Amino acid sequence: MVSAFYDEAWAHRDVDAWPFLLAGPIVRRVARGSAAVFVATREACSVTLTLHEGTSASSRAVGSATAPTVPLGLRLHVCVVEATGLTLTPGQLYGYDLSFAATSGTFTLADLGELQGSVPLGYLQGDLPAFLLPGSADDLRIVHSSCRKMH
Repeated sequence: MVSAFYDEAWAHRDVDAWPFLLAGPIVRRVARGSAAVFVATREACSVTLTLHEGTSASSRAVGSATAPTVPLGLRLHVCVVEATGLTLTPGQLYGYDLSFAATSGTFTLADLGELQGSVPLGYLQGDLPAFLLPGSADDLRIVHSSCRKMH
């Protein structure tokens, strides 16, 4: 997800007016024992991923991990943070939250306004974004579509 601050003149704004979260969070990989999420920020920070049973931030945490961002430019820092050593159950809905510890402060997805507004990350106001670990390969169904050929 690209922040709602994007418009035609976005790149020409003062960099201090850019949103903190430039891209993401994007779930990169989920397996029974791990989950990884990608983000891009405008400043260096430490990113903490916390996984929850369900989409409420108050639900039981089942794992977490922290990783530093890597600078790709003066105002572009990226990170893939991966929680390992998990025991994720197929068919269980897991919510995830991110916190960012930067020189400008410490923020969560809620602090950045990503869980509210007309298009919240968790689809419902206040819900964490989530993923579902698929069951067996026999139960897995994949659907592919293209914007070029809608049929």
